[in-house]
Amino acid sequence: MKRKLSVNVRFAEPEDLDFCVESDYDHVGKFVLKRKVEEEAVILAEVDRKLVGYLRIEYLWLNIPYLSVIGVNEEYQRKGIGTAMIEFLGRHPLKQGHKVLYSSSQANENGVSEIVEFAIR
Repeated sequence: MKRKLSVNVRFAEPEDLDFCVESDYDHVGKFVLKRKVEEEAVILAEVDRKLVGYLRIEYLWLNIPYLSVIGVNEEYQRKGIGTAMIEFLGRHPLKQGHKVLYSSSQANENGVSEIVEFAIR
């Protein structure tokens, strides 16, 4: 019998910065990520207190939330962790009055757009 994972999704904190830098695939530098953490624009997922998921948002034209980067450690993929982070994100922009959350994905990134669409309804 498989054990159901207990996933904790939360905003990143300053002490998570090294994990954020490692997880961001060199898209932005440590200085930018530090600011993003302070702005609550980075979301992390933990399983058994181990960081296993990373999500970063940007704001198009400084106003429209956009899912910029999402990743889950390979051994934890397809276990609902990415969905949990997107659902967390879907609740966050709505609290700030945003009506839409944009994302884009490549053809080989199955399911991301459908999950985002579901999460913000």
